[in-house]
Amino acid sequence: MGYSSYLCKSCNNSIASNDCLGCDPQTGRQKTHWLMECVLLGDGVTVVGTFDGYGNVVSEEGHEVDVYDTGRGAPVMLHKACWGKMGRPAAGSFDGPSAPDPHQGNPPDDVWSLLSPLDAKQYRWVQIAKFGARRYFRDENSGRISQVGDSGATPDRSEDGILWVDVDGDRPVAWEKFGSIPMVQDFSGAECRIGADTKEECMWVANTFGIPTQGFQTYDWELLWKSPGPSSRAARVFFDRNSPQGKPRYAICDSSGGKPHTTEDGVMWIDTSKSIVFGNEGFRVPVLSNSGQSYSTPVFYADADFVAFKCGMEIVSADGKYKMALEAVGGA
Repeated sequence: MGYSSYLCKSCNNSIASNDCLGCDPQTGRQKTHWLMECVLLGDGVTVVGTFDGYGNVVSEEGHEVDVYDTGRGAPVMLHKACWGKMGRPAAGSFDGPSAPDPHQGNPPDDVWSLLSPLDAKQYRWVQIAKFGARRYFRDENSGRISQVGDSGATPDRSEDGILWVDVDGDRPVAWEKFGSIPMVQDFSGAECRIGADTKEECMWVANTFGIPTQGFQTYDWELLWKSPGPSSRAARVFFDRNSPQGKPRYAICDSSGGKPHTTEDGVMWIDTSKSIVFGNEGFRVPVLSNSGQSYSTPVFYADADFVAFKCGMEIVSADGKYKMALEAVGGA
């Protein structure tokens, strides 16, 4: 009878047989590797040890346990390191048994070279927002959004494991004394929620990903300015009365929608940390999207003058050599 094994329910790599590496010639002890250390889960059964390649997990106490002797039929197995990283979930957290290992417990060299389960599943994290200790990341490989507190540098290194923002479901972002954001567990797909201390964070999540809300409004717009220029390029400037305390937020938009969040461009927040620029292409106001993307939008002189006056911004030449004086202008 030949070797057989299973794939880890977390990283989807082989659970390696416990004699693949042989013995250390200096100590005579069996060599180990994180791919060989496994966990067998069943109904009220948790066995931590190594897999012998013949259908048994040898527990850390030295007992052999048949992988089918757990009360669940086909086994649910993970690497010990992956299981710990996921918060040590029970068998019922998974949607089915482990798949058979095509490598029969002896994975190829490129898998053996993985130093830890963090290397077994590759993510490309880009931080897109921060609210206190909580940070939001986009995985560039999948496009999904995750969140992590102060328990890890990135979501895959957090104590809770990866939690994805639930952008596809119908559960709302809620606010009642504190916030509640719908999430989905990476390893099981189970729905859960995380708390949020500020309404600002809840509004950002709801607005950025189009998630319905409960208990609060995402925006409360007040029109401050309407461009006197041609309607096709008429800029309007709005103040968001739901701005965080002490941090007034202004949005600029065209006429493609009634309010900034209903326009073709979506909300364009005026980036008051930068200057308005004028040059051969006219005037451009620096803006930020809800996801943090920085760019600029063209406006007429009167629009630029109002934005600069209202938001305390400078108007400078593209080469930085000249600064334009402001005029006091009216509002909408």
